[in-house]
Amino acid sequence: MNKSSETSKTSMTNHHFLFLCPAQGHVNSTLELAKLLLTHGGGATVTFATTISGLRGITTTLPTLPGLSSYPSFSDGFDNDDQPTTNQTQVMSKFKRVGSQTLTHLLTTLFHGGSLVTFSIYISLLPWAAAVARDMHVPSAFFSIQSATTFVIFHTYFNNPSISIKLLGLPLLSNDDVPSFLLPESPHSSVIPTIKEHIQTLEEYPNPLILGNTFNAFEQYSIRAIDNMSLQSDR
Repeated sequence: MNKSSETSKTSMTNHHFLFLCPAQGHVNSTLELAKLLLTHGGGATVTFATTISGLRGITTTLPTLPGLSSYPSFSDGFDNDDQPTTNQTQVMSKFKRVGSQTLTHLLTTLFHGGSLVTFSIYISLLPWAAAVARDMHVPSAFFSIQSATTFVIFHTYFNNPSISIKLLGLPLLSNDDVPSFLLPESPHSSVIPTIKEHIQTLEEYPNPLILGNTFNAFEQYSIRAIDNMSLQSDR
């Protein structure tokens, strides 16, 4: 989209766009982040977006927050809750293909409606969202809804799963100490390729920004553990 020709139509107020997959544990963590951005964002507005089917399931529980502009939705290709339960690889592939298209359309619609997104924050299970933001020339960050230590373990494991992980303040971690859903026998093993894609996608960018669901004083060593990434606490 041609930003220069339509600058007059857009607000220059910072506009943070949060989008997520409505999986268990993702919604509340992202809402808390939205509240922090509204409280400490210097007058910024926040848009909170999720899938069509996901929004339908949580609409009655979403709060009304000053500065939270809207709760728009985008399609993941399964708008009628018709995801196949036996082939999660197929689900994630379709989510990536359809979601990339509909998320791009949503960002474009916001822009032409006078609501320019100045920063996007995407959540776990959406590694392709970084490419959408890049193609739309919107800076982005990955919000890891888990601790900074967990993210460092993911990063180390997917770069070299054969080595042990050393973090200050913790005993030496081996392969047996990784989060259980990274193990092949985990019932959630279908998300392992997506988590790996998150790490690989972030590695493509110089000093990418990752927000950890943590406190700086609580995990100060883990936050500084990855040299080529800017891992920060969200409070």
